[in-house]
Amino acid sequence: MSFTVYLQRFHEGADVPVPFASLIAFLSQYGTPGNDAFAGEFVFPDELADDASVIGNDEQGASCIAFHRPVIDDRFKRLVLSAMTQFGLSAYDDGCEWLFMPPGESGHAPAAMLEELANGTREVHGLDDLWP
Repeated sequence: MSFTVYLQRFHEGADVPVPFASLIAFLSQYGTPGNDAFAGEFVFPDELADDASVIGNDEQGASCIAFHRPVIDDRFKRLVLSAMTQFGLSAYDDGCEWLFMPPGESGHAPAAMLEELANGTREVHGLDDLWP
């Protein structure tokens, strides 16, 4: 199956940028960033995902991380949980099937997104709450 998982921060119904350099440093623990203009493009030495893109720049911050064709296993779940904990990011798929959010953040998702979700939101307290 081909799909994309997005990690993005929301507050009061709007997306909130995250420092670009902080997300690059975070993802560098898992993969290799591109050079110069492609610093937000990541490849992974294993099968974490085909690749990932940090959308944004140093000046405006990052609006999200897009993982293209991720392998949903414990390693990916740990990455997502760590991103939630460190940056307050939520996770959702390109088909609007689900939205995983940090504890206490479920009221901050955009209303339009909530209307499209097939399975609603789920607060994540641990790995077992992600892709059960």
